[in-house]
Amino acid sequence: MMRRHGADFLGMHETKMMLDQVERELVMDHHANPNMVVYIRADKNGRVEDYVLTPDGHLQGFDSINHPFPVVENGTVHSTDDRVMPFLRAEKAEVEVFPLINNFEPVSKQWLTNIGDFLMDPAARQTFRTQLLLYLSSDRFKGAAIDFEEIPLKAQPGFLALIQDLGQDLHARGLRLYVKVHVSDKDFDYQRLAASSDGLVIMNYDQHQTTSAPGPVAAQDWFNANLKQAVKDIPKTKIICAIGSYGYDWAVAGKKRRVVNVDTNNVQEAWLHARESQSEVALNEDSLNPHFAYVEDTGVEHQVWFLDAVTALNHVQDISDDGFRGVALWRLGGEDPGLWTIFKSHTWPADDFNPVQLFPLSAQKSVQQYGSGEVLRITDYPHDGSRNVWKDKEGDFFEQFLHEFDPVALNLQLLELTLGCVSPLRA
Repeated sequence: MMRRHGADFLGMHETKMMLDQVERELVMDHHANPNMVVYIRADKNGRVEDYVLTPDGHLQGFDSINHPFPVVENGTVHSTDDRVMPFLRAEKAEVEVFPLINNFEPVSKQWLTNIGDFLMDPAARQTFRTQLLLYLSSDRFKGAAIDFEEIPLKAQPGFLALIQDLGQDLHARGLRLYVKVHVSDKDFDYQRLAASSDGLVIMNYDQHQTTSAPGPVAAQDWFNANLKQAVKDIPKTKIICAIGSYGYDWAVAGKKRRVVNVDTNNVQEAWLHARESQSEVALNEDSLNPHFAYVEDTGVEHQVWFLDAVTALNHVQDISDDGFRGVALWRLGGEDPGLWTIFKSHTWPADDFNPVQLFPLSAQKSVQQYGSGEVLRITDYPHDGSRNVWKDKEGDFFEQFLHEFDPVALNLQLLELTLGCVSPLRA
């Protein structure tokens, strides 16, 4: 395994506990800074560091109840965060923050298709550049991360022009620029995007997702094939490979096993559902992704696939072997606690990584809440779990979950108070 300087994901336990409260993505850029976290996303808890742009290039934020507000108005930058940045400053935490700008609208939960109108409008691109620079100068931000999706083919020249201009803007001020891209999308000019940015974050997950049939989120063979394709398109020194830490629960019904609903779960939620349904979680030998299934009383079948610390260990080993720039993790919050064992040091996991370290599964220091109403009822108290992890002769890590393995956080059910009695509602 090629050994390269890594990054301490979170330098302080208190910082991790604080960031556990928000949805976010972490990026380790080994070339730019071997000792610090690059923290590029916080989402909808208080105000946000995740911004949507309008077709005329204005930065737009969303508050805690998803009301839009202008980030920059008449040359004045509005406060967008009263929690994360003040906390990091107070703790003197060595965490680099890169606001994420995307075209995902949180109310409709859709990628905005008018991104093409913005990209093809030079005046709108200039407005965006001006507002972004004003915003970045308002706090100790180290740069920006761009995640534009559903870009029409005709708007690709405008996208490339924007990244080239942003790269010049930010680099002239000692700031960095990261761009998130899909693997093997021939619409993108990867070479020129890489040349203008500090790194392309390739999203190496969602092999199966909300619009597909049930299946692995990132099977090991599929993951490795994407890495091989990426190096054909992008210089290794500019590739930051993003791995997953979440899962999907597909509800299927009927003889044709039609998908009737798909929920996105974090790892802790997947474990909780396995516990509640008394299902056995097993690592699928072909994909090396954890999986379980259960059937509701109504006859609706659920197929659950997710990515945990063992899949992360297998993925990160392949990333480090190939000598890429770094690794990103999407997403944190409800993650497998073993992730912090894998990423706790300043280097990639060693060739002789001892899997015994992943045996304990500590309960997350957070609260899982479901239902609705005014009354709270405790349905489960925190307790730890355990599993066995081993390395086979091919170098892949496997796991076996023990009986009642799952670590459980404090679980609260919200109940509705009706006519003097408490009436539980379904989640």
